[in-house]
Amino acid sequence: MKSTRALALALALCAVLPTAGAAQQRSTNTFENSWFWGVKGGSMMYSAPTKSNGNGALVGLDWLITRRKGGLYVSYDQSFLKSSAIISDSIGPADTTAHVVDFKNLRRVSAMAVGFPGSMHYVRPYVGLGFSYNSIATITPRYTPTSAEQQALGNAIVQNYQTAFSPIAMVGVQGNWRNLGAFVQATGTTVTKNFFLYAQNRPIRASFEAGLRWNVGSSIDASTR
Repeated sequence: MKSTRALALALALCAVLPTAGAAQQRSTNTFENSWFWGVKGGSMMYSAPTKSNGNGALVGLDWLITRRKGGLYVSYDQSFLKSSAIISDSIGPADTTAHVVDFKNLRRVSAMAVGFPGSMHYVRPYVGLGFSYNSIATITPRYTPTSAEQQALGNAIVQNYQTAFSPIAMVGVQGNWRNLGAFVQATGTTVTKNFFLYAQNRPIRASFEAGLRWNVGSSIDASTR
């Protein structure tokens, strides 16, 4: 009887130990094959035609979907800034007045493919590359159009320079503890000439961000694990 009980206990332990080991592995590896929702804040460095080396506060939300070596990153953020630009909406040679528009706040939607070059147990560095859609939130003319033709021309210029697509790159690191991740990251993007935040000889806009991400579940079907 004792030998039967010992055999039964050994079989039970053999059945339990792999499960416990797998559970322990999952508890220490909450980064791979996961879906994170995050909040972030930081600062954006920018230049504009009438302002160089500006700095604006930034807040946003992001989503990070991870697999073992790579994943997908999507974010929405808003930067708080103020600047102005001169537009060329003259409708005749006699109209030489400089027309100024004020603008404030930048909204950005970014999508990037990300890679995870290595692992330091609870810390994961990452890099990303993709595209961003940028839009000035508010534009206010300082002048009153002299004709419907000039107003239409001014509106067309504003619409053309209000939004822009641009490539974007990112580098960051995330520390993980259970289902919570804390991260810091930096992004850099080029600025095209047909955008209000373009300044000659300053084609790069950069942001520095920090925040928290929550692991809300697996990024793969349970049947494929």
